Amino acid sequence: MSGISAIFRTDGREADPVLLRQMTDTIARRGPDGQGLWIDGAIGLAHNLLHTTPESLSEKQPLVDSETGCRLIFDGRVDNREELVNALRDWVVPQGTQYHSPTDPDLVLQAYKKWNTECPKKILGEFAFVLWDPRSRRLFCARDRMGLRLLHYRWSDATLWVSSEIKPLLDVNGQYPEPDDEMILALLLREFREGDEGRTFFRDIRRLPPAHTLVVENGQLRLQRYWAIDPTHQTRYSRQEEYVERLLALFKEVMRSCTRSAFPMGVFLSGGLDSASVACMAAKLSTVPIKVFTIYGDHPDSDERRWARQVAQAIRAELSEFHSACLNPLEDLDDDLDRFECPVVALNRKLAAELGKLLGSRGCRAILSGAGGDQILDEYGHAADLVKSLRPWRIASDLRTFAADYGADPWSFARMAFNNIVPQIFKYWGKHIVRGVPPYWMNRKLALEMGLRERTRRPRHTLRFPSYSQSISYLETFNPYHALSMEVDERSAARQGVEVRYPYLDSRLVEFMLSIPPNVRTVGGKRKYLLRRAMEGVLPEATRLRQGKGDYTDEVDQSLLSLCRRIPPEPLANSSGRMERYLDFEGTGKLVEKFIRGKYDFRHTIWLMITIDRWLLRHWKGGRNA
Repeated sequence: MSGISAIFRTDGREADPVLLRQMTDTIARRGPDGQGLWIDGAIGLAHNLLHTTPESLSEKQPLVDSETGCRLIFDGRVDNREELVNALRDWVVPQGTQYHSPTDPDLVLQAYKKWNTECPKKILGEFAFVLWDPRSRRLFCARDRMGLRLLHYRWSDATLWVSSEIKPLLDVNGQYPEPDDEMILALLLREFREGDEGRTFFRDIRRLPPAHTLVVENGQLRLQRYWAIDPTHQTRYSRQEEYVERLLALFKEVMRSCTRSAFPMGVFLSGGLDSASVACMAAKLSTVPIKVFTIYGDHPDSDERRWARQVAQAIRAELSEFHSACLNPLEDLDDDLDRFECPVVALNRKLAAELGKLLGSRGCRAILSGAGGDQILDEYGHAADLVKSLRPWRIASDLRTFAADYGADPWSFARMAFNNIVPQIFKYWGKHIVRGVPPYWMNRKLALEMGLRERTRRPRHTLRFPSYSQSISYLETFNPYHALSMEVDERSAARQGVEVRYPYLDSRLVEFMLSIPPNVRTVGGKRKYLLRRAMEGVLPEATRLRQGKGDYTDEVDQSLLSLCRRIPPEPLANSSGRMERYLDFEGTGKLVEKFIRGKYDFRHTIWLMITIDRWLLRHWKGGRNA
């Protein structure tokens, strides 16, 4: 994790060095190990450096190629280093010179030299970069396949401003951006669709979507996708064991990439299968010490310490335990929303900040997360696939086994199966009848102006997979809401000088899991069957076979109830003076009453109402636009 900033004026005006310095200083905490700034007329590049990998210890950016004059600012990690070194050997190691291990930015710059704007197709890993080519006066930007590194931009008045984070872009052209009303309504309903991955909650500030490049040349800006999941690609082996072997080999390959570090490596350990697999494999493959961290709550369902201790003892790793109580969810919320730059925050966000501080005190600069495991490995479409394959006699037994593994009611998964099978148009009318589109608590006039009905009529994605399991895994993995949540985690960690790494969201692993048939993913209704098989002899047996998982909803509900019982209730506080634009206050009052009476399904909507109000308060009342 580092910080990158850039200015490019296509009309020939000079880039403002004071503004570029301000942009860089705003995100200085992303890179405490060095700052570099370069300006040449209309183009300016700046970089904040954080050392994480052994190769990064010798980095200095912006990086320049002496032959072409191309300059690069880079944030990230290249995972297919050996493959790139072999392909670029003539460029990386000039004839007659002694070999030295290139840095990751070295490899990216040389990849551009060989493959031009096609180079991101050749690079695996987590990255975002900006490259200036003086020969064609082209500014070239790219973001990794899964969007695990951040890159935002603002384009107006023949000028492009680029930054790792949003905050440096708010003041660049003297016009503070307005909120994006459509994105706010989509967030309240969690009804994101294809295309939203390129938007932020600020109308004039964009995110470079995952697996996309951005080119500014001859005064024109264009975006292009360079990678996508192919739903027609299928992996088929003759034996079940071959799928297990391939998953294990891939997981090891991914974990070797993610544990490349010059410092001790942290692992966030929940006690569940996903994070335990990460911790145990990291302990086997890492060349640096592994330190594990876990959280626990007051409710028995949210206390997984015995599982975490079991894993930590098995790998002989130092374990740090945190209490997750959030007695006042509003404490410092305004400042956090300003730092996180969007209204997607967790109630226990303070824990992340404390964890980041402790990681630093333990000498860690990167932490491995099991996030993404549920999305890519779970088989929420399994029952629907049984119906589709005309094997309904297996549904009852498989659902009982599946629900037991999850610690849930089989009927909840039966309802999920029915919902998966129902065509999109019927889903829309179901939403329309049950909750209304727009719902009774939303400002109907704005919702209709923003095309909310048309949005909810569209499918969440348009790819056609052979099975429901593959389709749902794709949706869960590439859902813009999921991406927003991870970006908030990235920004939170970045403020503590810590980098978050996501092994399960490596594109190699994602491609494999989305290409295998559903009867391989789940056998006899056993969740995450392939991972459990692959982890034989790696995990403690009790952890590998564990049923159920931690549940923090009780603590969340109690925190929200305390806010809803205030006078006025926090969702109706309207601290920003702008929530009447999005809510029908009479309907919102009824929603709050239902929540207080025990309709806890509304917990996410209640918390989003509160955070959106506070986010608007921070940015448009008492701030620049007061």
